[in-house]
Amino acid sequence: MEWGLVTYWRTDIRYANRQINARAETIAEKPAFHGLLDHHRCLVPASGFFEWKNEGDRKVPFYVHLPAEPLFAFAGLYGCVG
Repeated sequence: MEWGLVTYWRTDIRYANRQINARAETIAEKPAFHGLLDHHRCLVPASGFFEWKNEGDRKVPFYVHLPAEPLFAFAGLYGCVG
């Protein structure tokens, strides 16, 4: 398995830009996610994730997690290539 969604119209995944985020507000409208919302939903377990914040003229990562819980889940979409 690989992280990142390859759009269904790509014929060669070696040159595909893999999408890793989707906005809930527009996901039903975007061609890249066509059909996935109805039939290819999943949960992605995680212990945390990194977000970025601006500190002056640079971006610094910070770790977002739930201190009282070892795991939580993201909503996810998956596709099959091949």
